[in-house]
Amino acid sequence: MGTLASYKRAFTVFALLLPGLLAARAPEPGGWRVSHLNGSVLFRVFSPSVPEANASYRPLAVGSSLPASSRVSCRQGAELLLRQGPRSLRFLQGAAFDVSARSLTLRQSALLLDQRDRAVRDLPAFRLAGPEAEVLLAGRGVLLAETLLSGGLKLIVVAGSFRADSPGVGKSVEIGPGSLLFVKPYAKGFGSPIHLNLETLVATAALVHEFPNTPDFLAELAHA
Repeated sequence: MGTLASYKRAFTVFALLLPGLLAARAPEPGGWRVSHLNGSVLFRVFSPSVPEANASYRPLAVGSSLPASSRVSCRQGAELLLRQGPRSLRFLQGAAFDVSARSLTLRQSALLLDQRDRAVRDLPAFRLAGPEAEVLLAGRGVLLAETLLSGGLKLIVVAGSFRADSPGVGKSVEIGPGSLLFVKPYAKGFGSPIHLNLETLVATAALVHEFPNTPDFLAELAHA
């Protein structure tokens, strides 16, 4: 009886401590951590009910994590590098985007997605949205994405290969180094992939050259 009572007391204590232990190990809200930052980058917790004119923005800092629902604005001289596990994202001055638990919405300008790490195979596809478009990106490599006036997205694979899926449409496209793919707005699928000269593109891409680059990153781009 004494042993049974001890087990019950131990289980009760563990049950009381478990929520705190889980909370202590939970990831940062949103999961995107600021790894590199220059210039002015501001953010606010996003709420559709708050008009942009009345929104209060705060500066981001290196080492901080974005809340799960954030609106971010890259301003004067901005260089922003975000990391989430084996993925990283780069943004420059003029970029504006929203982060949610479900996706990242690029509202303005461009980004660079780097998911060369093998560990990305164990993660869900990266869900990228534009003003009026959405795409799921699975695979390993480096990719540039840019918003279009139509509300769609332009994707360029710089290294590796990706499978682009159009949510709710059932269409998918395999794209490799040098592939340019247009994601059409309003769930209309994709355009036909076009091949670009990567040497010229990489040589002039600010999202490549305006950031500190590791030797393996540059080597992979050189061999794409």
